[in-house]
Amino acid sequence: MDARLYETAHGSTQRPVILYVHGGGFTAGAPELFDQACDHLARETGAVVISPRYRLAPDYPHPAAVNDCATVLDGIVAMESDLACDSTRIAMAGVSAGGAIAVSLAYATALPVRLVLMQSPLLDDRPHATGLDDGRDPIWSAKAARGAWKAYLGPGGTRSAAVPAELEDLRRLPPVYMSVGSREVTVPETLAFSGRLAELGVPVEFHMWDGMPHGFEIKQSDNVVARASTQAAVEALRRALD
Repeated sequence: MDARLYETAHGSTQRPVILYVHGGGFTAGAPELFDQACDHLARETGAVVISPRYRLAPDYPHPAAVNDCATVLDGIVAMESDLACDSTRIAMAGVSAGGAIAVSLAYATALPVRLVLMQSPLLDDRPHATGLDDGRDPIWSAKAARGAWKAYLGPGGTRSAAVPAELEDLRRLPPVYMSVGSREVTVPETLAFSGRLAELGVPVEFHMWDGMPHGFEIKQSDNVVARASTQAAVEALRRALD
């Protein structure tokens, strides 16, 4: 399987699994650019963290990325004994576009996923969804979001499967953890998605971090707020995978 693996020393205990889907606006990025984040999760949770190298839009629109991540997930299950991991204790994590891919995969898979953790996720391609675009976020704009979704959906793309906000029955999802910075243009869609989950009875933990831009846990990892957000995410993963 085409993926990058992060782990602490092997022991006799079967370790949980975190499938970490990297960001990059659907069109860029690679697992090694997120080594620091994945190494940290492996150390702090004791899990085997595996980050798929998925195909990128626009050359490979949806569902290529989701399919590639599903192939890696299937490979984890097949190699469970070799990896010394427990495929009944799986969490999915994703940042930015990786959040959209992770939640789409969690929605589609039959495997027992315990948590979907999304940081600064892209959730809705509709122009009104990203309603805050006054230059407040130096990292990500509504224009960038529209371009990313256009590339990801491709010509004639099926929104109902690709766009998390369009998923038909969110009650199929496992518990969800969501984190967003207050300066992000995606705040409205993140609030709307978490609200829908809560209304449908899906367990959801939501955090908004004051003054922070898109992807701050990755791009500003030494910032005191970023460290607090990362710690909250670690604690949520520990609880889910215990």
